[in-house]
Amino acid sequence: MEINVRNRKIWWIASYPKSGNTWVRMFINAYLTGFPLDINSGFQYVLGDNNSNVFQICSPRPYMDLTEVEQVFLRPAVLIHFLTLSTAQHVCLKTHHARVNVDDIPLIPASMSAGGVYIIRDPRDIVISFADHMAESIDDTIKFMNTKEYVLKHNKTNLIHVLTTWSLHVQTWTDKNNKIPITIVKYEDMLANPEGAFRVILKALGFDTIDEDKFEFAIKETRFSNLQAIEAKTGFREKGQGQKFFRKGEAGQWKGVLTANQIRQIEEDHKEVMRKFGYNPVKISRVA
Repeated sequence: MEINVRNRKIWWIASYPKSGNTWVRMFINAYLTGFPLDINSGFQYVLGDNNSNVFQICSPRPYMDLTEVEQVFLRPAVLIHFLTLSTAQHVCLKTHHARVNVDDIPLIPASMSAGGVYIIRDPRDIVISFADHMAESIDDTIKFMNTKEYVLKHNKTNLIHVLTTWSLHVQTWTDKNNKIPITIVKYEDMLANPEGAFRVILKALGFDTIDEDKFEFAIKETRFSNLQAIEAKTGFREKGQGQKFFRKGEAGQWKGVLTANQIRQIEEDHKEVMRKFGYNPVKISRVA
């Protein structure tokens, strides 16, 4: 079949960091290739939108030297490069960017987008994984997650993701998004019923039919315990400052980790969006 580059679009796998985005990316790669999972392979169907090689191709200077503003200005060229050189009909990209404009430049341009999936996770659990990933304290991470101007910079590449607050990040991809069809999937549903959740995800990413053999293979390959075992054996190039990337893969761990004051702060910062998605405040009986 001849591929029409002019009609090519981007399917997005989007989330706030440490919400299951990488897990989804690994599943799609295993489903499409049918090969045993190599979490460090450079030959993957789903790439990150902050791919340093693509930025370097589009930049007249070393990508490590690009300022945050220059990265934003280069972003349209980077996305066009992804679209132009893909061997598939469409492109699937992972992103942690909020769906916002910076200096009138859309980080997630509707004109280039076919649709996608947004993965949401309880922020009380996110803060634990995110703090470990960045080697920051939980209290500081709580502050980051409620900072409107928060920009996450990759320590190895200097490339950024514009996050804003957790609540605003969710809103930009969900209730404030009218131009790109987005399916919302909860991380907790991925844990409780991976078969059901990943069927929804495939449909959200434009897969009209599902190959059952490939689907079962991908489910097996990307069980959280298998991802942990692979990382323990080979390491993972996307690991942050913590000891490992695939830490727990659990829902509700915050109940035994966060102090009462930390829980209250997160719930106060994000109560509106948390309630909307079923992450309800709890009555706290223990002493902070």
